[in-house]
Amino acid sequence: MPLTDLHRISRQKDDPFLVQLWRALIPLRSVVSFMNTGAHPDDETSEMLASFSLNHGIDLSYACSTRGEGGQNIMGREAGAALGVLRTAEMEQAADILNMRLYWLSETPDDTIFDFGFSKSGTDTLQTWDHKRTLKRFVDILREERPDIICPTFLDVPGQHGHHRAMTQAAEEAMELAADPAYTESSYPVWQVSKMYLPAWSGAGQSYDDDLPPPPATIEVSGHGRDPVTGATFFQLGEQSRAFHKSQGMGRWIPKGREHNWPLHLKVCNLPDGKASLEAGLPSTLKDLGSTPELTKAQLEIEAALSAFPDASAILKHASAALSQLRAAAPDISPVHSHRVARKESQLSTLIRVAAQVDCYGWLEKDTLKPTDQASVSTEIDQGEAEQLDLLLHLPDHWEGDLNSIRTVNAPISDPYPSRYLPDQPEAPCLKLELTTHGVKSRTLIPFDIPPQVLPERSADLTPSSVVLNLSAAVKKSPSGSATFRRQTPQKRWMLWRAGLSAAPKPGLMLQRRAISPGALSSASAP
Repeated sequence: MPLTDLHRISRQKDDPFLVQLWRALIPLRSVVSFMNTGAHPDDETSEMLASFSLNHGIDLSYACSTRGEGGQNIMGREAGAALGVLRTAEMEQAADILNMRLYWLSETPDDTIFDFGFSKSGTDTLQTWDHKRTLKRFVDILREERPDIICPTFLDVPGQHGHHRAMTQAAEEAMELAADPAYTESSYPVWQVSKMYLPAWSGAGQSYDDDLPPPPATIEVSGHGRDPVTGATFFQLGEQSRAFHKSQGMGRWIPKGREHNWPLHLKVCNLPDGKASLEAGLPSTLKDLGSTPELTKAQLEIEAALSAFPDASAILKHASAALSQLRAAAPDISPVHSHRVARKESQLSTLIRVAAQVDCYGWLEKDTLKPTDQASVSTEIDQGEAEQLDLLLHLPDHWEGDLNSIRTVNAPISDPYPSRYLPDQPEAPCLKLELTTHGVKSRTLIPFDIPPQVLPERSADLTPSSVVLNLSAAVKKSPSGSATFRRQTPQKRWMLWRAGLSAAPKPGLMLQRRAISPGALSSASAP
């Protein structure tokens, strides 16, 4: 369904053109990539990451093991997997602010990698998560994302949360395995992470306290400075990201002048000259990726675009020329840098769309569809300064249609636990926008105003409102003909299903559930 007029007005107010233009320019400053790792949504080092991304243009990603199913919820009654779905969405919104790609080790609500509550032992945590599976997922992520640098948020020291300790231990193990051709559990091509840093500050606070001091700092990265367009400090921009973790009560006001530097300890370095600074020894700009004249020209055009701010017309001209030169240079660039070239092409295409002041919005007549269903499509387009504009649908398997209507044909149910979130590559179905500016073609993907979801073919309102099920045992019929189920989940937790059942669950029937403790079952009669 379309957004209301008030939603559209609010969207425009919250995302002014000059801020969009500046945020589209900043990623062109660097080709360095940095991955933060943590155990839960909200473990990311938001203030430091804001400075890296929104000041230096460093390419960000975050690898998170669990969905935070065992956390608190100050907003509502969701718990267990339902809370995991909520916190996944919160983490995606937080990542949008930082322009940060997001990867999850946990792939399903029944994954062995889950937030089972507070722990003090990293070893016990990895045993519960399945150490082998945890490493496979981590290696998959490292090989897919190809970061230059990884940095856990917490230290693996006594007193620290066991989930945090487990992710820090796993980060170093996975870094080694990702570069090992003999490790065949992952089907992705090998990737050598160049550096691993650890925080050189204590992670003590709230429910846990590091029993050992942090390691000595190898470098310090600046947390000072202000965004030149909004005037906010990078600490404040980091908190704008953290504020999306609403179920956890995150987001705090940090007055200007309270910023500080971030000390980092270099734990592993696979570069001969990589110790002097965060980016030392790494290619930092396009011209470091090869010696072709086209790369040099592309970098000069990027620098001219940065210098031209806020002149959108000049930026558009330079960005279009940079994209053309980058494409001309691509065949001569080593395949080891193919991911950097692809990301720069995507960033330049986004900048071109913003600088050309092209507006493109799309929506369906309904936001939820059944596996076999249909809905009309509506779009709103302003061609801006583009010479030519073509708009198409970008559809996944089992979807058909055009810009007038869309159809699902036995489409799979939408995944509440997506394994990755890439802000610049929205999941299909979405819109594909092709522009021509200064004779150069560019392509970007535009999400629908409200991305449609595929829900089960059938739904029902059932009574009683809740039934305790243990789904590990065989189905037993009660005298009344209703069914009783027994099974314990892999985490050995009972599940309280928010529905009554008159028959065994069938594929395609989606039920809302939340975890409860065994103690809560003292008055229940479970066969």
